[in-house]
Amino acid sequence: MKETIVYAYVVADLLHAGHVLALENAKKLAGPDSKLIVGVLTDEATMEKKPRPIISFSERMELIKALRCVDCVVAQDTYSPLKNVLKIKPNVLMESDSHSEEDLRETRKVADSIGCKVQIMPYFPEQSSTNIKERVVRFWKPKNGEIVQPRSSSLDFWKKRAEKYNKLAWVNESSYLEAFVSSADFNKSDIVLDVGTGTGVIAHAIAPLVREVVGLDISQDMLENSNWEGNKYFIRKDIREPFFGEKSFDKVTARMVFHHITEKTQEAMNECYRVLKSGGKIILSEGIPPIPELKEDYSRIFKLKEDRLTFLEKDLVDLMEFAGFKKIKIKVYIMKDFSIKNWLENSGLPEEAQREIFDMHINGSDLFKRAYNMKIVGGDCLIDVKNLILIGEK
Repeated sequence: MKETIVYAYVVADLLHAGHVLALENAKKLAGPDSKLIVGVLTDEATMEKKPRPIISFSERMELIKALRCVDCVVAQDTYSPLKNVLKIKPNVLMESDSHSEEDLRETRKVADSIGCKVQIMPYFPEQSSTNIKERVVRFWKPKNGEIVQPRSSSLDFWKKRAEKYNKLAWVNESSYLEAFVSSADFNKSDIVLDVGTGTGVIAHAIAPLVREVVGLDISQDMLENSNWEGNKYFIRKDIREPFFGEKSFDKVTARMVFHHITEKTQEAMNECYRVLKSGGKIILSEGIPPIPELKEDYSRIFKLKEDRLTFLEKDLVDLMEFAGFKKIKIKVYIMKDFSIKNWLENSGLPEEAQREIFDMHINGSDLFKRAYNMKIVGGDCLIDVKNLILIGEK
């Protein structure tokens, strides 16, 4: 009797009982003397429609290979199975009823052309990797059972910062603004979301270049230092709380924002991806330690100022890639002679904390001083600050 070949495909990011049940049913359909071939989607294939998998492609391949019901595992390098179907020519293709009718119509058309039957499997949303991830995020708590609210997300923190925020030299530095804005390739038809807009510095800078800018921020005190003239609109809202419709914006900007999002950081990036139109871009900028070896020193200094995340370049790229962004470009902007005195005087910090942070700079190690190109001039401490500007495409 002729061998029956059944082809099924999975991402298998966080393997669960739903995967096993579906593949065992596919094997039963093939029969004991026939063959079940499973395609595992590559990271790139998955990211055509979903965020980047947490588990690496090679590990996901090994997990599926370990299942007794699976006879053969192959890579699937497109989200659609049709490329592999035309190559393997199975007798049966397993599909999910979670896919759109339009996609299934195209699948049936190709399958029919080679004499392949399409078998639709029911989709159970409670048995999904996405659902498991969401439950982990929702129910996870630190070991002591308490969720600590970061100071940097509190309204009181931003109330203090708002009073002097626009006096910070880096906020309005023209060359930094120019480097950030010029990275975005704005055009007059663009509708832009400025995440963590604060006092609206970025929103104001890009407003003349685009059709409309919507500034988003959690702090009313910060927003009160912006204005609503022309094509600018400001909304008090958290990016982690979905508010806008899918594919609403041509560009998303976020300058010096994500280090403040200490909880559900990936959810915030995922939301930036969701609200972008296909082909839209995110323009993100963050400060990082001048060299990775100084990450601990960098974190220790900022711990005295606020609760925040310390990123390295790879952390930011991973954050964007996991959300689904592709074609990520990175530009380095060095802010020369950054004044520690100006930064601290306009930080809203108590004088004692300001003195301690200043002393940590001037008493830093030789490596610290060299990496920051530190100079003491007129009672001030001047350093070269490293900022990254990252551009990603949906």
